[in-house]
Amino acid sequence: MELPQGDPLTVIQWLAKRRLLANSRECEVCHIPMSRVKKNGVDGFAWRCRICDTRVTIRRGSFLHDSHLKLSQMLVILHEWSMDQSQEDIARVARINQTQKVVDWSNFCRAVCRRFNDAVPQKLWRLTSRTSLNGSTTGEQCAPGVGCLVE
Repeated sequence: MELPQGDPLTVIQWLAKRRLLANSRECEVCHIPMSRVKKNGVDGFAWRCRICDTRVTIRRGSFLHDSHLKLSQMLVILHEWSMDQSQEDIARVARINQTQKVVDWSNFCRAVCRRFNDAVPQKLWRLTSRTSLNGSTTGEQCAPGVGCLVE
């Protein structure tokens, strides 16, 4: 998977395309669509109402809302964590000097996955290898070690 790099707008668009950030936002005061505008700050953009001038962070309403890291760094953390990389490697690749931030995000990712796993009936999910327990190769559609729906 190719992760976007550099330009903050490219990262924002990549995240929005995957519904990790909102593609649009309605003003909570005027109830009209807000515009994405350039802004000084970690993300480089914010939502702005053209009527009342209300501004909100581009992260509002997403699980990325409370972080002070760059969106590109959080994207690297999520990707590397999903690839089971060590926290030290994640910190190096994401260019984060404070390993505790990576530890915190790793714990957060683990908690989200645990909540999802608890919410999905266990008979629907299993870990698979290239061949299922009964010898059929239906599991080949799934990457090894990834949860796959079974009937």
